[in-house]
This record gives sequence, C-alpha cells and structure tokens, in this order.
Amino acid sequence: MRRYAGRGRGQVVPRGTIGGLVRVTTDVEWCVHPGGVKILDVFRDPKFGLNLDKGVLRHSYGVLRNHGNMSSPTILFVMDRMMKDARKDRAFCLGFGPGLTVEVLGLHRIARREESAPAAP
Repeated sequence: MRRYAGRGRGQVVPRGTIGGLVRVTTDVEWCVHPGGVKILDVFRDPKFGLNLDKGVLRHSYGVLRNHGNMSSPTILFVMDRMMKDARKDRAFCLGFGPGLTVEVLGLHRIARREESAPAAP
C-alpha cells in the first residue's frame, strides 16, 4: 500500500479526519485488515495524513501476530477482537483485496434492551 499511497498528491485523507466526518483517532475504533505489517504501518505514518497510534490498531496487529494474514476471513477475526474490547460506540473498518481494492464499513453500537430500558422505580 505504501507504494501506491506514496504516488498520490499528498495525503490519503484530509489531515485528522475521515472525509471530514470523524476525528481520526478519537471518535472511532479501528478495524483494519492486516494484510501485513507494511499495510498497518502506513496508517501510522504521518506522511499519509493519518498518523494513528499503534494502540489504535491493536486489534489488527494482534490478529496479524497471532494468526497471520488468512486472506478474506482475517477481517472477521479483527472485528471479533474489536467487539470484545471496544471502547467506543463507532468503528471504521477497512478491508483490502486484489489490485488494492478497498472496502469500507462504518459500524455503530446499538444499545441492548436492558441497557436502554429506564430503571425500575
């Protein structure tokens, strides 16, 4: 990815935002398909406008370390790990395919009934 991202006209996204909609590191959990360390490292590189902390990508790095790149199912392992450890109500997920196709998914946590029901008097 670094090879392709570096060829553009500067940043991959506007600095500090995803399409101007969310603050990159503070609003969302990150769920990135760990095709390899180099792909994840691009998300940490300030040159490309994201400059994410390694801890933000902890689910992706953890799955890569424990299981490696398992092709398509890898993102499901990252999502499972993220949902068990989620600290935020929104998630930004990225998957990569052949020819560097990119798939993007936004997730929003919905409260369970017992969480959203008013307390009994």
